[in-house]
Amino acid sequence: MHFIDIWLGLILLGISSGLTITRRSVLDTLREDIKNGHIPMKGVNLGGWLVAENWMTKGSPAWNGVPDDIANKGEYQTMQHLGHAKGDDQFKRHRDSFITEQDFRDISAAKMNTVRIPVGYWITGFDNSGGGDPNGWRVFAPNAINYLDRAIREWAPRYNLVVLISFHAAKGSQNGMDHSAPSDPGKSHWGNYPENVQNTLDAVEWLARRYNSDAAFLGIGLLNEPSGTTPENVLKQYYYDAYGRIRLFSNCLLVVAPLLYQQGPYDSDWRNYMSPPNWYNIRHEWHRYQIWGFEGWDKNRLISYAQNDLKNAVNAWTGNWLFIGEWSIASSANFDNDDDLRRYAQAQLDAFKGATGGWTFWTWKFYNDDGSRNGWSMKAMINRDAHSDEWQDIDNIGTCGAGENPIDVTDDLINDENESTNLHDITDDEYENGSDARNMAQRTANWHHLSTNVLSKLGLHVPNMIMVDITNGVHRAVALFLLQLRQTLQEYSIRIQQTSYSQSKTGRSYHVEQHRLPQIQTTTRQAAIPPGSTRTNSSGITGANHSVDCLAPCKEALRLKDEELCELREKVKTYEKLLREKVKLYEKLLRTKNNRIQELEMRLGKVKVKRRL
Repeated sequence: MHFIDIWLGLILLGISSGLTITRRSVLDTLREDIKNGHIPMKGVNLGGWLVAENWMTKGSPAWNGVPDDIANKGEYQTMQHLGHAKGDDQFKRHRDSFITEQDFRDISAAKMNTVRIPVGYWITGFDNSGGGDPNGWRVFAPNAINYLDRAIREWAPRYNLVVLISFHAAKGSQNGMDHSAPSDPGKSHWGNYPENVQNTLDAVEWLARRYNSDAAFLGIGLLNEPSGTTPENVLKQYYYDAYGRIRLFSNCLLVVAPLLYQQGPYDSDWRNYMSPPNWYNIRHEWHRYQIWGFEGWDKNRLISYAQNDLKNAVNAWTGNWLFIGEWSIASSANFDNDDDLRRYAQAQLDAFKGATGGWTFWTWKFYNDDGSRNGWSMKAMINRDAHSDEWQDIDNIGTCGAGENPIDVTDDLINDENESTNLHDITDDEYENGSDARNMAQRTANWHHLSTNVLSKLGLHVPNMIMVDITNGVHRAVALFLLQLRQTLQEYSIRIQQTSYSQSKTGRSYHVEQHRLPQIQTTTRQAAIPPGSTRTNSSGITGANHSVDCLAPCKEALRLKDEELCELREKVKTYEKLLREKVKLYEKLLRTKNNRIQELEMRLGKVKVKRRL
């Protein structure tokens, strides 16, 4: 019986591992496709969950016994009012009930591929900045990190979603608003004290390290809606330093946001900020609401604005790929029927097609959504069917997360002029049928041609087992192979770009020093230094002497990946050893029980003999 249990457990372990590998391959493909710009983010914010906002979660247990004038100032003021004796339990019940696994299931069913999750600086459970209020994070209800863990490591992978963390609330507050949980409501002190910036750098690095190996982790929005008294030069230096820290071990997506009043294509010099190829996997974030400043506009004027002004602004952007991190169909206008609301939603979605980075709607739900017309709540509008077609009538969204059949994503990547064969021909539209022998033979021939005549030039080949899977219609095999192909093509592209740059000596407005990562600040009081600068701060550190060659982070990331693989192999060996030891233990127990049974049988036999005598 023990042997049956052991081998049944091993079989189930193998099955579950296979499912995990399949799910991870889909997420890996989705994540890399988004980072590489093959498909945009199409998603929704989980606002009000881990950074609570009273206006959208009224009725939640978090606000029990809290006057509105305190609750409306954010989570810090609310917890100060409640204290841990009451507040910890109330916020735990809020976090447990407001967003659940069912919400991730519904978001996936709505054909979204991304969730943006706001978090605050207290989620790390530490503050090593050495200044300001070092115990400010202790005011908040603890264990918020457990919910983020569950979202990234359980719920998002289960429903083929990726997660973008948004650093919504920084120490000292970057905007003074309730969603940054300020200790001094209405005031933004973040950029005025180096210890606040240092705390934020520590926090985003900690989050990136924590989730770097998780398939559903897409990246981090480095700061949400900085404004108020936040200095632009401090903000830009923070982005430089965060990039430098995180790129030493991760190539995750990093989202930079300008000051809140710089949400246009020509504001300041953001369109030239952290530009490729020196900087990679960066998105530039706008939040576009037609609410504040649009008071008194009627619905037709708003729709016209979205169709023209908003669309033109998005299309005029020339910097890093644009990402609309927040938008909604809420307004002060009277949209008295769902058809007009649908037109307004469609006008904005059409405008955002020019944003290569995609968008995330604010927000997924309100507390106790009752199905009424609520332009802030995607869930409410989908339930009303007011514009559910618009959510789904968007290019490149699909149920597998990557938004399209993985065999079709290679269109136009390679074109073999000699044979006039491209990947669109190789991955023909009849792939899914699988019952037509002629089509299968043609596909086999096409993939063979790709392997021998195209990929061989890149040092790639299609393994025999993968070829069998491909011709039999196993999409996971296709997705894994194409991911490898894309990564190789990107490596070639980067190599060519850097070679071209090193050979070019004219027509450039930048210097060699600017092709280096920024220095990493070593003290909390170090003055901001732009990358490539030769001036020295009070610590004797220049903008160049702490630079790293732009390929060094890539090499370091590869080295870390190799180390992770080695660690995984060691874990596998350890598990195998543990299983062998358990088998031996059960065998020993079985032998012991058998011996005990034999002993009892012998004693029983002796007793029977004595009774006969």
